[in-house]
Amino acid sequence: MKSKTMIVCVIAFLVFPTLLFAAGKVESPASAEKTFNIVFTTASVTEEAHSKVLVEFVKPRLEELTGGRVTLEVHDSSSLFSQDDELPATIRGNATMCYTDGTWLATYMPSTSMFSAGYIFKKGFVKVERLQPNSVKYFLTPAGIANKIERTYHYMARSFAEVNHMRNRIVLVANALAQSTDADHLYFFGSHDELHSVIHDLVRSESFIIPATVYSTTEQLKQQLPHPTSIPVLIWNPEVEPQLQKLGVEWVNVMGMM
Repeated sequence: MKSKTMIVCVIAFLVFPTLLFAAGKVESPASAEKTFNIVFTTASVTEEAHSKVLVEFVKPRLEELTGGRVTLEVHDSSSLFSQDDELPATIRGNATMCYTDGTWLATYMPSTSMFSAGYIFKKGFVKVERLQPNSVKYFLTPAGIANKIERTYHYMARSFAEVNHMRNRIVLVANALAQSTDADHLYFFGSHDELHSVIHDLVRSESFIIPATVYSTTEQLKQQLPHPTSIPVLIWNPEVEPQLQKLGVEWVNVMGMM
């Protein structure tokens, strides 16, 4: 279906009855009783947005503003005229209004074809290309791609810097705890998430001054943790605190100390 000039039609409907109503104040009583029926023909099907806005919004609003003196008769789904015939019918006066665009109007006014011509323009980093009257493609310009790459690089650089800072702080806090408690082993406890992976990598790379282990279940921790112990378990998520409290185990949140 050809593209529709819906906005123009809606504006026309809303402006026209206002002017008509204002003109009615100076007409004679006889002429004020005159009514006008708008016959709108369209190929849009009943459930399509162009048809629904006419029936559900424009028609009741138009008739309300004019006190019923202007009515709207909508013929959708090509029930009155086909798509090829609706513009000629409107020109002949067999219909009052219809949807149209520059492609169809160019038959009668060639200059209107400019509205359906392909165009290309740039704005910032986005390029818009109109391929057909109802087909538009958006894509990045070379400058837009360069900007996207630069922003991605800086985002990745910031992310790596934050992760490295976090890794260094975890090592610092854990080693300080090991030295202050004379511990011979560090116990980390928490669910499998991003920080679990970070700490697991630190353990594998022997980044701590003493051996360390990461546990994700209380059963594992309970089996491996010596009893009694004065060494706090290292955590990073406060949601696991109730589980350690049930075990009667002290803890230190490495994130809370950062």
